[in-house]
Amino acid sequence: MKFQHIRRTSDFLRSTLVFAAVLAATIGCASRLDADDKLTKSNQEVGAMTKAISVKREYAARMVKFRDWPDEDISRTAVPTLVVVGDKDIVLPEHALKMTQLLPQGRLMVVPGTHGEFLGDVMTTRPDSQVPAAVVKVIEEFLDQ
Repeated sequence: MKFQHIRRTSDFLRSTLVFAAVLAATIGCASRLDADDKLTKSNQEVGAMTKAISVKREYAARMVKFRDWPDEDISRTAVPTLVVVGDKDIVLPEHALKMTQLLPQGRLMVVPGTHGEFLGDVMTTRPDSQVPAAVVKVIEEFLDQ
């Protein structure tokens, strides 16, 4: 009995090593360490994608649960208000325009991109975009008035 267990363990180790060698060759690795590095990087990328998906699910859940503000409440806002929306945002520019029109001192800025892109979100698909810097400049000017 004891020897059968050792043999099965030995067979398992041999098949694991063969699998690791095939995997290393498949992903173009020169050595096991190179394969480990690639797998580690791949695992990190999967982890980042999983986190991004989780955040997007949280955003979606928040949007589903959101209840609109009554027009009367928006109309009572007595301070200058800048409404910023992306032309491909979850909130439609038409809705942002309606909200701006309800605000006694409302101003509207429609910028290119999605919510994350115009704010410089880390999940943006355009990390080299100049739009976030332009949005910040407009917001600073609005706050300085």
